[in-house]
Amino acid sequence: MKVCNRVYERIATRELPSRMVFENVAHGIMVLLDPMPVAEGHLAVASLVCVPSVDEIHSRMLRNKMFTAARYAGLVLAQAFPDAPYIGEMTASNQIRHPHIHRVPGDEEANWLKRFSKLDDWPRLNLSDAHMDDIQGRLTTDAVAEALWEQCNAEILAQGEPDTLTGLALAKLGLIPSV
Repeated sequence: MKVCNRVYERIATRELPSRMVFENVAHGIMVLLDPMPVAEGHLAVASLVCVPSVDEIHSRMLRNKMFTAARYAGLVLAQAFPDAPYIGEMTASNQIRHPHIHRVPGDEEANWLKRFSKLDDWPRLNLSDAHMDDIQGRLTTDAVAEALWEQCNAEILAQGEPDTLTGLALAKLGLIPSV
């Protein structure tokens, strides 16, 4: 049996600090700035509840909602980083045993992907708190970003109520009332 790294649950319950850019607690989805970014604007999209691997996401609905949030994360990044030639995407659960989707503004040499591939020392950017705060602001308070996150939320809601297992897990974490 695979065991989940509960880092995203600890972020969801505010036990660990984060720079959240989007969250829909009722549906178990969050988007946050990666604390060890490989590029400016590096986002992680994850469920709020423990799922050990992408193959074990218990609900197609939860998976669809994660990918909906990832699509909007890419749109927000594209408007916040207009000089990036593309917005990369990578699904992961190897280092953190909890599936998440990385959305990363690319560069012409894909340096962020090269940094990801060096698992031995994980070279990451060392951005100041002020710089990270600035990036978070661009991804949340800009009028276009706000409108995109509202569209994301509407699309997640339109996909239906959370499945029972997600609801039970969110209630167990105390994030929603007991189901």
